[in-house]
Amino acid sequence: MDNPLNIDADGQSAIDANKLCQSCGICCNGALFSYVSVTGSEAKVLEKEGVTLKKADKNTYRFNLPCTKFKDGGCSIYTSRPKKCASFYCKLAESVLNESVSFEDAHTHVVTLKSRMDWLNKRIETMPDLEPENDEKMGLRDYIGVYCFNTMKTISKKQPTQEEQEFIKYAFESVKLVHRYFWETSLLAKYAALVQKIQYKPARISRISRTLSRNIRIAIPTKNKSAK
Repeated sequence: MDNPLNIDADGQSAIDANKLCQSCGICCNGALFSYVSVTGSEAKVLEKEGVTLKKADKNTYRFNLPCTKFKDGGCSIYTSRPKKCASFYCKLAESVLNESVSFEDAHTHVVTLKSRMDWLNKRIETMPDLEPENDEKMGLRDYIGVYCFNTMKTISKKQPTQEEQEFIKYAFESVKLVHRYFWETSLLAKYAALVQKIQYKPARISRISRTLSRNIRIAIPTKNKSAK
């Protein structure tokens, strides 16, 4: 039978969106959010799974991200995950679901962001603890958020070093990817403001470039003033 409306009869886009979600985990590792809120009944289930929870108010609990149950690139409690986790669709998953982005292209965006985050996380391991009084490990979003705030406070008196500028550049690029494909974040405007305050030194002109420039000037014939 003809399919003039190009209807996804076998529901492949839903299958692809779910496959992308399970292979991604960016919403679980602290890159998008700081914590997940759950109900009292969900908290009981999670406590049995060994998840550490904090009471937010009378009927709400929460656990911090990165989630301790995100292991080996996937959720280890997938069948008993909270409702907010099960119902969440990032912008990229929604795009795959409505077929505006192919699974292959979406997967490429995931891999690209993960590579940027891996670089940032490795660099953070060598950097000072921004909240030494806090025993819990900060997620990537929280760390680069606090780092941006602290740097903005001191940048008028002290410009970032080359290494710090490199970290800011990677953080900014990662935030742009998050905002564009996954979840709109306030960190985009904050890092844009930080980048605009950095006084980048002009690139040095190499000796070869100077020589070439001088030779070009020599090669250009000067106009003979006596010529008519």
